Amino acid sequence: MLYLGEKIKEIDIKLKEDILWVKGPNVAPEYIGDPKDNIGVKERDEHGLLWHCMGDRVHLENNKLWLQGRQTQKKDDFLLEQKLYSLMQNSAALLQRCPNGDLALYGESVLDHLVAIKKEFPQIKEIHSTKIVRDKRHRSRIDRKNSIPKKYRGSL
Repeated sequence: MLYLGEKIKEIDIKLKEDILWVKGPNVAPEYIGDPKDNIGVKERDEHGLLWHCMGDRVHLENNKLWLQGRQTQKKDDFLLEQKLYSLMQNSAALLQRCPNGDLALYGESVLDHLVAIKKEFPQIKEIHSTKIVRDKRHRSRIDRKNSIPKKYRGSL
């Protein structure tokens, strides 16, 4: 797991099936425009207070938060991705399951580490060099869909 830090008092959190939800003065309000954009990511509690789904699987232990991956990502795939980051010494890459279940790796410096990746991670069946696109709202987060070239997006 990846250590995120300690829970801060200004933000209330709750975990629903290991998915992190937050509320507080700095949490984004409901999305304006299409109300459907709020479904599944925004909800009001019994007091009418707005909660926002962060989309991250998180473990809370002794007031410390540990990232276990995105809610759409298998835990084992997340751990494997973290090991790849360590090998490559950067996080400009992502793992994606192909429609047949095989693992594919996409990233900016994957070819620089091709021999080591193939040796250490034989379960990765495809390796593609591509530019990694960052999420518009969360710059530290990879925009997984737009980082994968269109010809490989098939089932995304």
